[in-house]
Amino acid sequence: VGIVRPQSSYSAEAIIRGFYWSLRLGGKSLKIGRIHIEGERIKLGSNVRLHCGSHLITGAKGEISIGAGSHVARHSVLSGPGGIDIGEGCCISSHVVIYSITNDAHAEHVAKAPPVVARVCIGDNVFLGPGARILPGVSIGDNAVIAAGAVVIGDVPANAIARGVPASHAPFRIHDPIA
Repeated sequence: VGIVRPQSSYSAEAIIRGFYWSLRLGGKSLKIGRIHIEGERIKLGSNVRLHCGSHLITGAKGEISIGAGSHVARHSVLSGPGGIDIGEGCCISSHVVIYSITNDAHAEHVAKAPPVVARVCIGDNVFLGPGARILPGVSIGDNAVIAAGAVVIGDVPANAIARGVPASHAPFRIHDPIA
């Protein structure tokens, strides 16, 4: 059983938490819910929103950079030991996972392959649908759309939509409205 509180009380809490994190991570007018941060070297632009349950991991050498006006929805994971750059105005939906490393030191006995560590770069105004997975070394161009549940293993050009497992992409076109 949870406690029901008015939306305004959550907003006030998020603003206060945002002020605290802005002193540590940079950025202005942040709204940050109850998130989990492992590591350091996280940079946030202005007006970034991080919703409850988000998990940001940098490890000892990694880094995460989130551009101004971007937002990360509930229960998303940004695993940045290899580095993650997210542009401005991006919308990362709930349960999205962005990996910049394929496995960690604790999984070596399970996966005999060496871990792949590669930077993930996401352009400006990108939409990542619910449950999308982005794997190490992927670059996503500006204004791209990643469909819900897509697993992106290769680069996605600007103004494209990627969908499927593994994701394939096509030009993104907005159809003319019906008259």
